[in-house]
Amino acid sequence: MSIAPGQSSRSAMGSIPHVYPPEIQPLLQSILAALADIDLVHESEVAIIRDSDADE
Repeated sequence: MSIAPGQSSRSAMGSIPHVYPPEIQPLLQSILAALADIDLVHESEVAIIRDSDADE
């Protein structure tokens, strides 16, 4: 499959689903859950800082 100029490889393969071996699925799910937790905590802390009265 060739990629047209200006087209990224990601968009060229966008319609192909990613299939991972079944033995790593639980690890991937665990990592994604941890990243989601980190993102949630980060967003909460950013909101606290943004809403604070502290000087910049």
